[in-house]
Amino acid sequence: IALLSFYDEPATSLISAIASLKTAGVDHLVALDGRYAMFPGEQAASDANQHAAIVMTCRELGLDLTLSVPTEPWEGNEPEKRTALFALGWAVAKDGDWFLILDADTVVTKWPDDVRGALERTESEVAVVNVLDTVALRIRPDSIAARSC
Repeated sequence: IALLSFYDEPATSLISAIASLKTAGVDHLVALDGRYAMFPGEQAASDANQHAAIVMTCRELGLDLTLSVPTEPWEGNEPEKRTALFALGWAVAKDGDWFLILDADTVVTKWPDDVRGALERTESEVAVVNVLDTVALRIRPDSIAARSC
């Protein structure tokens, strides 16, 4: 299950991030919209075009989708929204499911062929993922390395 927290993202970023989830063996996306109260703006949630991009991309890829759109900004900001995102994930999770947390500007490009089997066989509760910030790499190539999350 992929957990995506987003707000006012370009539709192309949302589509790219979601489309890449098939590479990671994801079969369900939990997407939680909403502006943090500390962010400037009047809207509590992203516009309908972003929601449509998420719905249509999931439909096209055969991904199950749980999409939640708030009516008010997240007063507790990131901690409150992140807690709500995990609650939504747990509500749809089945025994043995794993969560992959991603941002709308994250694209999965490489994943082990047997990731599902490896996760099913492990007794670990957490896995490490290497992330390469390609934007930072283009800006300062000598100072950026892949980081584990």
